[in-house]
Amino acid sequence: MTAGAARGQGADKRFYRPLGTKEAKTMGKVGSVVLGAFLGAGVAAAVGAAVGAQAGRPNRLIEAERFCLRDAAGNPRASLSLVEGEPALYVFDAAGNPRAALCLLKGDPVLALSDAAGKGGANLCLLKGDPGLGLIDGAGKTRAGLRLVKGEPVLRLTDAAGKAAAILSLVKGKPVLGLLDAAGRVVWAAP
Repeated sequence: MTAGAARGQGADKRFYRPLGTKEAKTMGKVGSVVLGAFLGAGVAAAVGAAVGAQAGRPNRLIEAERFCLRDAAGNPRASLSLVEGEPALYVFDAAGNPRAALCLLKGDPVLALSDAAGKGGANLCLLKGDPGLGLIDGAGKTRAGLRLVKGEPVLRLTDAAGKAAAILSLVKGKPVLGLLDAAGRVVWAAP
C-alpha cells in the first residue's frame, strides 16, 4: 500500500515517498486490527453493558492490544492496533487489499487512501505541524504534493519518474514559480 509517508530521510522525503512493501504489509496488518477493534469494541461494549447491567454495574471500558474485524468468511476487513508503539487503524476491501489507514508515524498523523492494487492513492498528513497532501499514481510515484512549510504553501508537480517538474510556492508572501528539467535543473523561474 502506497498510502502513507515513509519513515526516515527527513520530512520532505517522508511526504513525497510512498511506503515500501514491508511498511505497507505492516500497515495492512495493523489496519485490519484497527477497524476490527472499533467494531468489535462496539459489539463487546453492547454485550458487556448488558451483562454488566444484569450484574448491577455497567461496563465502561474495553481493553485490548489488538482488535480485528472479520467478515462472515473470516477475512480481515479492519484492524486497530499499535505499530511500533503508535496507534493505527486500517480498512481492507473484500479482496483483503488495504484501502485506508489512519495512523501516527513518529507522532505525526497520517490518513492514507489506496487503490485496489495498492499503488495509487492519496496521503493527508501533518509533518511537524505542517499539513500536506500527496497524490500518488498507479505506478506508486507521488505526482503532486501540496504542503505548508513554515506557514507558506508549496505545490510540487513531478514527472513519471517522481522527479520535480514544477514548483509553485509563496516565499515571504510573494509567489515563486519554477520549472525544472529531467535532471532537476531550473530551466525557467519567475520572478
